[in-house]
Amino acid sequence: MGWGVERTPVPSGVLRSAVIYAAAVVVGALIVLAVTATMSWGRPLHCDDGTSGCLSVTQYVMVYVPPAIIVLGAITAFVRTLMVWRRRGPWMVWLGVGWFLFAVMLVFVASAGGALMS
Repeated sequence: MGWGVERTPVPSGVLRSAVIYAAAVVVGALIVLAVTATMSWGRPLHCDDGTSGCLSVTQYVMVYVPPAIIVLGAITAFVRTLMVWRRRGPWMVWLGVGWFLFAVMLVFVASAGGALMS
């Protein structure tokens, strides 16, 4: 079984479920980010002595939890890739979802790193 020219197309149901899964993971992370951002609205990012690094618990949640949600979603997509591959199904769709979620996680981590450094 190789890459052959006459490959069967991916069923629309598989593609739809993969896109819905990726969107649900990203929207879930954005909801957590929005809720914790509104909870920490107006809190100072600096300590009383003017140094940075004194974040509240909600600010730490805002920085670390959304990327963790996306990483767990990507790992789950990779596990799903393995399960579909073992059944000889269209596994490349789920592999693409996993890599897409890892790329989105890098965006979240980069923005969180910028928030921690300011």
